[in-house]
Amino acid sequence: MKSPEKGRPTADTAPDADGGIAPEDSFLVQLRNGSRLADRDVRGRIEHLFSGQSEPFGSLSELFDFLSRHFGRGSGTGSETS
Repeated sequence: MKSPEKGRPTADTAPDADGGIAPEDSFLVQLRNGSRLADRDVRGRIEHLFSGQSEPFGSLSELFDFLSRHFGRGSGTGSETS
């Protein structure tokens, strides 16, 4: 499958050691208007698609905290919580 934008991988073409992206490692990130990526000033909402859990974030630290709690959950990789 060809990428819609030259040089930008899609979910179908992104390289992955296992040959694909596991559903339990999929996230949706929505950035609020006014977020300034160059200044690392981000606000929005993140959702773990597999579990449906979501929460707002007001900083990169909060975004990465959510990712670290959910990434690899159930696949034996990353940090798992009880």
